[in-house]
Amino acid sequence: MKQFLFGVCLVACMSATAQINHPLVEDGKVWTYHKENSTGVSTWEEVFCLEGDTAIAYRQCVKLYVTSNPPAAAPIEHLYKGALYEEGGKVFYIASGSTTPKLLYDFSCEPGAVVNIGPFELTVTKKWSVKYRSEYWTVIEWVPAEDDYCSCQWIEGVGLLTGVGNLTSLCEGIGTWWVGGYSYLKTCELNGQTIFDHDEYWKTSQTVTGIREMKSDGQQEKSIGAIYDLQGRRLPGKPTHGIYIEGRKKRVMK
Repeated sequence: MKQFLFGVCLVACMSATAQINHPLVEDGKVWTYHKENSTGVSTWEEVFCLEGDTAIAYRQCVKLYVTSNPPAAAPIEHLYKGALYEEGGKVFYIASGSTTPKLLYDFSCEPGAVVNIGPFELTVTKKWSVKYRSEYWTVIEWVPAEDDYCSCQWIEGVGLLTGVGNLTSLCEGIGTWWVGGYSYLKTCELNGQTIFDHDEYWKTSQTVTGIREMKSDGQQEKSIGAIYDLQGRRLPGKPTHGIYIEGRKKRVMK
């Protein structure tokens, strides 16, 4: 009996340690966003990085820099963009030249919650956990009030996964449902080690908890097997060609 109880406690402890709360704001973290036009032609990349502590309005923050490589132009070198700090699952952004924090991410929200970021009102529709690289990550899906067919995803500790924006786009008033192209998070690194890779994530991540989903009167629950294009828009059926997302996996139809 003692051995049995010890085994149960050991499994419980292992499960508890496996579920990690991943902070987004960490000195040495780097995000690379890849941008393409509507025909799938690569255009440019934006690299965001957190480097060095700073105090702004009595808050301990980490400085945020950005480097952009626009098409047919010289690269924009490592510009100071502002600073980030994190409290209770919420990430705040203070733009360069300002001392006012603005909500950038809310990883503590639950399905049905309405989150206001910049000028946008977002409704959280789903929340679940995935196993990726032997760790457990929380994923949040939401839709903007402007277009409730365009779903986007955040992953705790990493940020915006799908859509057309970048790390700070919503807070700056840039919608992620822009038509004519898209962008996606290519990699996220911490102190030179890749902790998220776009292609690997969509191929290998596995759902490990039931998907908690918003339900409302008169609204049909969305299927977890729904098909979306790379801009997060739900498709009426399986496409005959191109790249699409089905069951949170990227698929290619030639």
